[in-house]
Amino acid sequence: MRRAAGALALACGAGMLLVVAVLFPADATDLQTQAMAVLLLIGGAALLAPFLVRSVSRLPAAGTAGTLVQASLRTQPRRAAAAVIPVLVAVGLSAAMLGVTSTAAAASSAAARDQAAGASYVVLPADAPGLTAALAESVGDGAQVTTVTDTTVLAYEPAIAPFGFHLEAPMPIPFAAIGIDHPSAAFGVPVRQGSLAGLSDDTVAVDTSWGLHVGSTLRLWLADGTPVALKVIAVYSSGLSGTSLILDQHNAGGPPDRAYVRATPAWATAMRATAAGEGARIVPAAGWSATVSDEQAAQNRAGLVILVGIAVLYCAIGIASTFLVSTRGRASEWALLNLSGATRRQVIRVIAAEAVALILIGIVVAAVTSAVVLGLDAIALLRAAGAAPVVVPWTLLAAITGGTVLIGVVAAILHPGRPGLTLPLRQPGS
Repeated sequence: MRRAAGALALACGAGMLLVVAVLFPADATDLQTQAMAVLLLIGGAALLAPFLVRSVSRLPAAGTAGTLVQASLRTQPRRAAAAVIPVLVAVGLSAAMLGVTSTAAAASSAAARDQAAGASYVVLPADAPGLTAALAESVGDGAQVTTVTDTTVLAYEPAIAPFGFHLEAPMPIPFAAIGIDHPSAAFGVPVRQGSLAGLSDDTVAVDTSWGLHVGSTLRLWLADGTPVALKVIAVYSSGLSGTSLILDQHNAGGPPDRAYVRATPAWATAMRATAAGEGARIVPAAGWSATVSDEQAAQNRAGLVILVGIAVLYCAIGIASTFLVSTRGRASEWALLNLSGATRRQVIRVIAAEAVALILIGIVVAAVTSAVVLGLDAIALLRAAGAAPVVVPWTLLAAITGGTVLIGVVAAILHPGRPGLTLPLRQPGS
C-alpha cells in the first residue's frame, strides 16, 4: 500500500509538471502550481524512503564501519527512513523552489528587457501617478514613441487547446494587460499572426496561451467593469512578463505609466527639461530594464527565502530530534558494540558514518527530485519564452545542505559522547 501511494504521488507530481510544460508553458512561473508538484514529488519519495534505504543497503560496503552501517540499514529500513525524510524535505524543497523561482525571475527579466529592446530611453513619472497628456504628446517630436499603461482585466480562463475544456470553474479571473497608444520600433513584441497596427477600442492582441487566432472574439471586463467583446487582430509569443493581453490605451484607462522612446542622445538632452517640468524623468532603456529586473528578483527572492526558511527551520528541528532520539534509543546497541571491543571513538565513528550515509541518501534523492522539477520547468520556459537557462542559487543551497549535514551528524553523536548512558561505553585500554 505504501509503495503504491508513493508511486502515485510521484506520478501525479511529474504529470502535473509535464502538463504545465506541454499545455500551459506560461504557467511555469506560477509558484502555487510548482509548489504543489514539488510537494507531491517529495511526498512520494518520502513514502518510498524505506524501499530506497533497503536498496542502498545492498551496495558494497568498505571497512568495518561500512559493514555495520550496511547491516543497520538492511535490518531497520523504517528507522533509517525516518531520518532520511526530514533531510529530503529540507534539501529537496529548498533546491526545487529556489531553483524554480530564480529561473522564472531570470526569464521574466529577459521578457521585460525584450519589451523595451527597441527603445533607447524610457520616460517615467517622477512623483505623479502617470505621464501627463502634454508630455506624452511632446515626447513624440523627432522620436519613435509608444506609451504604455499597466492594467488588469477580467476574462474567462483560456480553454486547453486542442481539447477545448477548462480546468477551473467557468468564472472570470484577473489577467495582467497593458494598453498602448500605437506600436512603434521602440516597443518590442514578437507578433506571430496579424499586426498591432490596427489596435483600437474594438480590438485586442493576445498571446499564444489563449489558443485564439486572428479574427476570434474575446469577451472580457475592463478595469472599470465595462464588459466588451474585442476582435483579435494579433497573436504574439507567450512571455513570462505577466502581460497576456495588449489593449488600446483608451480601454486600459488611466494615464500612461511609461513611454518607450527610440531617439538620439540629442533628443534626450533637449527633452530632459520638458520632462522635469511635467514631473517626469528620462532614463536609458538598458538601465531601466536592469533596475526593474533587480527589483523583481529581490522581491521574489526575499519572499521565497522567508517561506523556504521557515520550512527549512522546521526540517532542521526534525533532523536534530530524529537523529538524537534514534541514537539515544539504540544505547544498548552501542554499549554492546563497546563491550565487543570497540572504543568510544570507534563507536562514535560508526554512529557518524551511519548519520552521514542517511543524510547522503536524503540529499541524493532530493537532488534527483529537484532535477526532475527544474528539467520540466526548463522545458516549459523554453516553450513559453525561448531559451531560458536554469538558475540555481548554489551558495544558498550549499549553505542549507551543509547545515543539514552538520545538524544531523552533531545530533547523532551528541548523546553517545556524553556520560550517563545506561550501559557505559568502554574506555580504551579498560
